[in-house]
Amino acid sequence: MSFLRNRRVLKNLLIMMCLWLSFSVNFWLMNFLVNNFDNVYPSALASSLSDFLAEILGAYLYYLLGARISFAGGYVLSCIGGIIILAYGLQHQDNFSFTFLILFAKFGISSNGNLVYVAHPDTFPAAFAATAFGFCQVFARVFTVLSPVIAQ
Repeated sequence: MSFLRNRRVLKNLLIMMCLWLSFSVNFWLMNFLVNNFDNVYPSALASSLSDFLAEILGAYLYYLLGARISFAGGYVLSCIGGIIILAYGLQHQDNFSFTFLILFAKFGISSNGNLVYVAHPDTFPAAFAATAFGFCQVFARVFTVLSPVIAQ
């Protein structure tokens, strides 16, 4: 635990815990909400397709653009997609655009899910990386338990 005395490591740990928390809660929240939409099958297909595409492109974007821009881009995509879903999509769930909005919002969330795994070894010293990974996982999972409650 001597690594926590280093301000840079502590700051990175707090930031990474927040990134893990926001990814984990939003990822599972979106998965629980897909079951409540009118067209479950197209929504679930869009969600799965966006997961697949985000897994492929997430790490590539990280190495191409860096951590800050990649994380910010993923959260901006998911935020814009979520706002449009709330403002327009929920009233037009039978339209094809709703399926595209699911794909759009879920891509940002899933991309950041890939990024938290890919960026972790570069963020922490090798001797502390596994411990930091555990801290982030436990912190995120404690709050992820609330996702089904929030979705209902």
